[in-house]
Amino acid sequence: MTISGWEQLLFIAAVTAVAAPLLGRYLAATFRGGKAPGDRVFLPVERLVYRTLGVDPEASWTWRSYALAVLAFGLVGTLLLYAILRLQGVLPGNPTHAPGMPPLLSFNTAISFITGTNWQAYEGETQASYLADTVGLVVAQFTAAGVGLAVALAVVRGIAGKARTVGNFWSDLTRSLVRVFVPLSIIGALVMVSQGAVQNLSGFRTATTLAGSTQKIPGGLVSSMEAIKLLGTNGGSYYGVGGAHPFENPTPFTNMFDLLFVIVLPFAIIFMFGRLIGRPRQAYAIIAVMAIIFVGHTVVSMQAEHHGNHLLPASVSQVASGVSPGGNMEGKETRFGPEASALMTVGTMGTTAGATDSALDSYTPVGGTGAFAGILLGEISPGGEAAGCTPSWCSRCWRCSWPG
Repeated sequence: MTISGWEQLLFIAAVTAVAAPLLGRYLAATFRGGKAPGDRVFLPVERLVYRTLGVDPEASWTWRSYALAVLAFGLVGTLLLYAILRLQGVLPGNPTHAPGMPPLLSFNTAISFITGTNWQAYEGETQASYLADTVGLVVAQFTAAGVGLAVALAVVRGIAGKARTVGNFWSDLTRSLVRVFVPLSIIGALVMVSQGAVQNLSGFRTATTLAGSTQKIPGGLVSSMEAIKLLGTNGGSYYGVGGAHPFENPTPFTNMFDLLFVIVLPFAIIFMFGRLIGRPRQAYAIIAVMAIIFVGHTVVSMQAEHHGNHLLPASVSQVASGVSPGGNMEGKETRFGPEASALMTVGTMGTTAGATDSALDSYTPVGGTGAFAGILLGEISPGGEAAGCTPSWCSRCWRCSWPG
């Protein structure tokens, strides 16, 4: 790899090494019970939620009751999201005039987003209204991540074995959203906006090209979806081409920030686990294994994509940008280069997000193997709160409305 590639990888590792323990300590204090950081701000909001739901946050349930609550919440959420997608054509908040999704597509999408898989069989910028994106899909991304963290907490309590109960699902879900995912997503969205990611309600804007023709430019609440897509390790993008779209991932900084937003929380959850069971050394051992696996398959892919396939001729843009003559740039990000593209894409394959900024079917055999190793081991290194998608697209496929 080049020096730049090593610097980017070391930067990701260093920031994660600093941020994950701090966030893990915050999570442990938040979910241990009793007083927690931010009570003055968050506790009134939580109490309002509990009164609205009519639940006792202090009650602790058996694992059967907890599991039934998770299933019931998922069922209700799926039905509500299905209805929104089917009716989006007649509902407000639809400046792009997206029609209601067909029954099978609505069913597929609803189940996908509620479970945190976020498989997309539709083109987000043209087939989903702003209301469906925000009230439907983005809310589902929040709840999927919240449910994932809540279930993780129940498992941790079961491992600790201090009682025959595993906590309160409604309390865990509410605290996950109010104290973790919502505030961090607001921060992430503001960072994305500061770098040029789109965040508006303008619908399509018509632009005139240099050739004199016209083109419709999609807007939308892109930064909001991008933040929880990454933080919740959901996957699922506003645009069909995901992180390769410059409106969603505009700069090399956002490319690295996206990866950090995906991987810090999974590592932090393991630090939380060690503190909650009172055995931090167990957490350190798990984190060491996770880090070795994560760095291993990421370095392999970055190295392979740097060298590329020398049987392919170099393009003019590759020569001008100093990319290796064998560099395999079809389907890669020319804004970032092959190493940064592999770092972002292959790195997120180690989580359940599977967020991408380049096409997996354009990777070299060795680079693609590193990516798929991350997919196969993504539930453990570093894992996540949901089970995200791993799209493989071409930068000129039918799904792409961006002439990339």
